[in-house]
Amino acid sequence: MYLCLCRAISDRDVAAFARAGACTVAEVFKAKGCKPNCGSCIGHIKGSLDEALAVTAPAEMTAAAD
Repeated sequence: MYLCLCRAISDRDVAAFARAGACTVAEVFKAKGCKPNCGSCIGHIKGSLDEALAVTAPAEMTAAAD
């Protein structure tokens, strides 16, 4: 699902960027190679990023413990 129509950023993009190390909305835009346009997507991207980081962080903690 597209979260940002102006810059064509999808929830899949956000998840991939989170796995690659993006932790902020600004880092998502940077990873996509663009800057926000109208800004109405910021909350949606933040929510998706928070979800992706919640899934990514436990996996990293488990790997570090091994």
